[in-house]
Amino acid sequence: MQRHLLGVLMRGLVPAVAGLLLCSACATTRNHQSNAGPTITVEASLKRTEHLIAAYDEVQSILEDPGFAENLKKLDGYPLATSADTDCRTTTASEVLTALRSRLPTHRLESRYSLFHPFSTAATTVCASTSVNTRRIDFWEQTNPRQRGTLINTLAHEMTHLLPGGETACSSASNGAYTDAGHDACAADAAQCNDAFLVSYVWGDLVECAYREKQGVIPKGEFHSCFLGLVNSSDVSRTTLTPAFKQPSDACKNIKKWSAETP
Repeated sequence: MQRHLLGVLMRGLVPAVAGLLLCSACATTRNHQSNAGPTITVEASLKRTEHLIAAYDEVQSILEDPGFAENLKKLDGYPLATSADTDCRTTTASEVLTALRSRLPTHRLESRYSLFHPFSTAATTVCASTSVNTRRIDFWEQTNPRQRGTLINTLAHEMTHLLPGGETACSSASNGAYTDAGHDACAADAAQCNDAFLVSYVWGDLVECAYREKQGVIPKGEFHSCFLGLVNSSDVSRTTLTPAFKQPSDACKNIKKWSAETP
C-alpha cells in the first residue's frame, strides 16, 4: 500500500515539477509604465505578463479617479490599523491614497507557481518585489468582472506593502508602512478578528469595489454598500465584525466597528 501511494504521488509530482521548470524557462521580463504610478518590471509567461499589466493599469486608473477619492473621504471617520501588532498606528483611507499616489516605489511584479495551489497565499511582497500565485493571475482569463476583481484586490493589497516605513528604503518584509503582522482572518464564522480593519485588507476591498462599480457589476452609487459587504473578496458583512487586536497599541484601541452609516 505504501509503495502504491508513493507511486501515485510521484506520478503527480514529476509532471508538476516539469511544468514548473518549463514555466520558469518561458518567463519574459518587461518594463511597463502605466499612465500613473512608477515604472514596474513584470516577469512571468507572456500571457500572465499581459494579465498582470492589465490588472495593474486598472488599479492605477482607480487610484487616479477623483470619484474614488471622494468615496474614501466618506470613510475617513473610521481609523485603519497599519498593522495588528504592538507597532500598530492608525491612518485613514484618504491618507493611504495620498501615500500610494506619491510614494509608491519602482517595483517588480512576478508570477509564482505553487505545487500546493489551494493552500498557498495569493501573493507575497518583500520590499520592492511582489510575487503573485499563478492561480490568482489566471483569474484574469475570466470574462466575469467579479473573478477579475479578485486579482485587482490582490494587487491593491500588495501595493500597500510596497510603501517603505518612514523615508528609509525597505530592508525586510515587516518594516513597511503597512503590514499584516499579527493579523487574524475575518469571516462570517470569525466575527472577532482584525484583518477587516487593517490597511492592506481594507484597501484591497475598496479598490475591488471601485472596479466592480466601474465594470457595472454594481450600480453607480453602491460603492459603500459593496464595501460593507465584502471582506477579502468574500461576501461578509463588515458591520457584524468586532475588531480584536492582541496587545494593541494605545492608538489601535480606538479602532471601531464598521457601521452601515457613514460617520
